[in-house]
Amino acid sequence: MAGLHEEKHKPDKKQLPEPLSRCLLQLFKFFLRACGIRRGVGWCAMKTIALELPDPLADALERAVKESGCAAQELAREALRNFLLHGQFALQEQHQLEDVATALREAGLAV
Repeated sequence: MAGLHEEKHKPDKKQLPEPLSRCLLQLFKFFLRACGIRRGVGWCAMKTIALELPDPLADALERAVKESGCAAQELAREALRNFLLHGQFALQEQHQLEDVATALREAGLAV
């Protein structure tokens, strides 16, 4: 009957090396910030949008999905986030320069 009182052996939990643990924590915090999640706020709400993509852009997205192993939704979200953070002013400037060039052509002042 000695077997009834024997404790089961519990394997020791393996700890990650401290530098790796800190690295993973920083990566997780970066991910949360990139998703717009702040401490105490919780997961952000999501909205669904539908996009029509030109064939070359859709093909490029499919290639990126295959090469990266990420879902198309993840890649599209990241591209939009990146554009909103960095590219929106460049696109505005491009449109303004095109407007100026058109106005100069229409006024006969284009070089």
